Amino acid sequence: MRESTGNIVAARNRPGAALVMAVVAMAVLGALVAGVFFAALREQRDGRDGLNRVTALAAAEYGLAPTLSPSVWRRSWNVTASRGPIAQMVYAPMAGSSDSVRVWKLTRNGFLLQSSGTSGVADARASRRIALLVALRIPSLAMRAAAIASAGITASDSSLISGRDTAPDRWECPPPGDTRPAALVPDSLLVSDAGCTNAPCIDGIPPVASDSLAGTPGPYRRLGTLTRDSIAAAAEQLAPGAVYHQPAPAVDALGECDPAAPGNLGDPLLELGMHSPCADHLPVLHVPGNMRIEGGAAQGMLLVDGDLALASGTQFSGVVLVGGVLEVTDGSSLDGAALASRITVRGGSRLRYSSCAVERALRGAAEPVIPRGMAWSEMY
Repeated sequence: MRESTGNIVAARNRPGAALVMAVVAMAVLGALVAGVFFAALREQRDGRDGLNRVTALAAAEYGLAPTLSPSVWRRSWNVTASRGPIAQMVYAPMAGSSDSVRVWKLTRNGFLLQSSGTSGVADARASRRIALLVALRIPSLAMRAAAIASAGITASDSSLISGRDTAPDRWECPPPGDTRPAALVPDSLLVSDAGCTNAPCIDGIPPVASDSLAGTPGPYRRLGTLTRDSIAAAAEQLAPGAVYHQPAPAVDALGECDPAAPGNLGDPLLELGMHSPCADHLPVLHVPGNMRIEGGAAQGMLLVDGDLALASGTQFSGVVLVGGVLEVTDGSSLDGAALASRITVRGGSRLRYSSCAVERALRGAAEPVIPRGMAWSEMY
């Protein structure tokens, strides 16, 4: 019995046993700490990656809204005959994220927007891409004549108002449509050509048509699914009394049309060539007062609440909706259609109906919309 007790005491007093046990304990504790640290690090990375994925998706979704806004969406995209990718925009919606939106034109009235959002850096970078189909909501205007006026139409000198469908020079247009009246008024007595020196000054089938509705603004306040007010609100706003002297097309350093350049109202005469970069630039302008264009060339749609004067040989192609008096003077021309309270064409000027110019102007004023029942779809 004593011998056994002595052996136990000797074992307990063996040098290094406690150290070994301490090392083993520390190793086990270190493994536990490392495991906890690794799990926490993994959880932190998963949370960061998840947050980056959510932020990247939010950035991709964000990029669609400004692209569809009137301040970013270019009206030339509505008109261009090009198919495929036509533009790309880059946004920085929030710190650490970015978004790139590419615009594809699929059909005459259909677009695809691809929005690629990213968030994070290096190995923590996340990317999400979504796509959205967009259609054009195009205003429609029942122009039953080349010129419609509620208070009267006057043609004098060697001027011309014509309802014969005419394509602007050098434009690629479909075959002309039927000839329509040159003038539409509430009463045929409101049309005067007594001062004409050439015959006929008013040419159409019939030359003059009358309709009591021409004397009321109601039928022309709504343009299909859009209204004049909604188009005016989305248009470029000019100050009352705006004057354009010799408007002409302008390009930027890359040779692309610069819609922000002063006096750039498109290139209806194709001064920059048959493939002019400004050929598809059809601005929509709203003036809450009077407006005057002197010389040069312009195209698109003019919404003028007051009076509009085209003078000094101005050549305009498109649609003008004038609340007051429209004057086309000094050898100026308007190819398209005009609606005003009163219209005067004199000084060897001309106002000719052009379905091609009307269609392009209305298409330029179209707004991009998401078709009913549609939403963006995630690509990856």
